[in-house]
Amino acid sequence: MGVGNGKGEGGGAGLGIGQGAGLGPGTGPFPGISIIGGSEGSGGALGRGARPAPSPRHGTYDLTIVSTASSGGGLRDYGVFREEAVFTVFIDMESASNNPDSWIMQFALLPRMAGGAGAMQIKLADPPEPRGQLVSPFPLSKTKPQISEEVAAKALHGMLVVYGVVNPAGKLENMRVIESPDPLLSSAVLTALEKWIFQPAELNGEPVAVKALLGIPLPLRL
Repeated sequence: MGVGNGKGEGGGAGLGIGQGAGLGPGTGPFPGISIIGGSEGSGGALGRGARPAPSPRHGTYDLTIVSTASSGGGLRDYGVFREEAVFTVFIDMESASNNPDSWIMQFALLPRMAGGAGAMQIKLADPPEPRGQLVSPFPLSKTKPQISEEVAAKALHGMLVVYGVVNPAGKLENMRVIESPDPLLSSAVLTALEKWIFQPAELNGEPVAVKALLGIPLPLRL
């Protein structure tokens, strides 16, 4: 997915998605939210026919949701995002297991700050304003959680949500579980995510860190 400069149909201008589309309130049915991909012409607030520009070095997602609100892509508001460009993609887990479910990843550019990229260092008063070509992080290696039947039986509905930073090296760091039905399930998921490898996000061709929420639908299939 590429991000470029352009103008949308709405009052907003600046951060653009794909070819000739801008991030603004737009004229879609959901103010402040744009849907990229899916059926042709479903650009929503970005305008009809707006399509993401794929990077030859990255994998691509079938669907990307772009929002300027703290929530509105697939996960509820956990206080991680504010009025900034927030991207939501859906990770196909079929190649990692026999589970056809998709995991939700909602992310935004992490501002560079002294002292590390941990969640406690985020300046909530100053959300980042990316300019130029932003490419989504894409998982190159996915490991599924190893859980027992007993643990699986306790997690038959809902969602497990993990916060983390996808660093410029393509690894998840500073992870913490935000929502989970069982501590044993949380531990298994974190252990699995530590082994994931991403093609890191890029801004203007340079690897950058993004803060991310991973939403894992339950139940997990063994």
